[in-house]
Amino acid sequence: ELESSLVSLLDERDALKGKIESMRSNTNGEIDRILVDVGRLEESNERLRSDLAGKDKEIAERVEEIRVREALEGVLTEQNEATARERDDERERAVRARETADRLEDDLILADAEMARMEGTN
Repeated sequence: ELESSLVSLLDERDALKGKIESMRSNTNGEIDRILVDVGRLEESNERLRSDLAGKDKEIAERVEEIRVREALEGVLTEQNEATARERDDERERAVRARETADRLEDDLILADAEMARMEGTN
């Protein structure tokens, strides 16, 4: 009976060893699959980082373009305002010149009338 217990224990030990080997094999397979997944995730992460860096660069370039355009817009606005002021000044000078010309014309008419009157009295 001792011998049969010993044989039974040895069989049980061998069965447990087999289970342990099977579990190790399964665990190693799972670890291998996890490592493959981690590798894929790292590659995807690297691609995403690269894409993000490209987008960041593109955004920075667009921001710079906007700044340049805003600066140019400011310069053009100043030029437009200066041109408008010059145009307003020219209009004002033209109005004054027209008023002066009208007064001169009136003065000439009066002078002609006075000369005609003086010639008529002579």
